[in-house]
Amino acid sequence: MSESNNENSSSSSSSNEETQIVKLSLGADLSNDYEIPKDIALMSQTLKDLIGDLDDLEEPIPIPTVELNIMEKVVEWCVKHKNDRPYEGEDETKLEQPTADDISPWDKEWCGFEKSILFELLMAANFLNIKPLLVLCCKTCANMMKGKDYLELREEFGIEGDYTIEEEEQIKKDFAWCKES
Repeated sequence: MSESNNENSSSSSSSNEETQIVKLSLGADLSNDYEIPKDIALMSQTLKDLIGDLDDLEEPIPIPTVELNIMEKVVEWCVKHKNDRPYEGEDETKLEQPTADDISPWDKEWCGFEKSILFELLMAANFLNIKPLLVLCCKTCANMMKGKDYLELREEFGIEGDYTIEEEEQIKKDFAWCKES
């Protein structure tokens, strides 16, 4: 009989863990309090490590590098992907050598943000260490770059040239052999 009690108590403790809330303080001034379910927070390796180090989840975890609007988007993505199989073993190789063409239709539509939001999501995914979200943001950026020359890329991403027109012409002359092949 004690075995069934142990089973019931362990299943009730796991359901408590699923509904447990993690409090975050967001933004540079940590003024935005935000609560997320623990199972969603654990998708972030950074939060998982922090939660493991804390005895008490009553105090908010400070996350100064992520703003509220970005965290809401991160959580939206995590909720959609919470039942995905975690990346393990050979999947890590796929993460390290991703192709930009294998984005699911939902993710492709979800990533249709303006560039500034996409870049903030990329930085948040990197800081929070959510590899699949980071890879998705990188693939989306890679798709934005496909088929564009350096001038189009500069315009697309608002990058100012470091060289004068004369210096650029000299570089083109010096490296003309690169275009020959």
